[in-house]
Amino acid sequence: MFKPSFHEGQRLLHEDCPEFELKDDDAQLMGVLLSILHYRGNPSNYTMDAEELARLSILCDKYDCTGALGPWIPAWFRHAMGVGNPTYELGFLILAAYMFNDPTEFKAISRKAILRLAPKFSAEWEKEELCSTLPLCVI
Repeated sequence: MFKPSFHEGQRLLHEDCPEFELKDDDAQLMGVLLSILHYRGNPSNYTMDAEELARLSILCDKYDCTGALGPWIPAWFRHAMGVGNPTYELGFLILAAYMFNDPTEFKAISRKAILRLAPKFSAEWEKEELCSTLPLCVI
């Protein structure tokens, strides 16, 4: 996004201190992401529900910073709180593991999904905005 081939990158080259609006991004999760990248993470950053974790994984993938957040990822999965509906919770967690490119978590969560979900779970996932972003080959 900030490379010279992008509009934002061109602004960086020609303006002293450009400001960028991130209208499509969740402000709270962007704050978590930036605080960690600037070594200002705190214990409250460890706890989020499965949906927030999925949304954060999408942000990390979008801004190509999954590698920089590597040490936080296992903690996020350990502390992910439920959203009430296990079908969606497992979908959010699988999405997060997929977006974080975490094969260990992906395998463990997929196993739980196989054991716990009803055979027609994918129909529910298709109705949920986040879960529907999973590629069909993953479902």
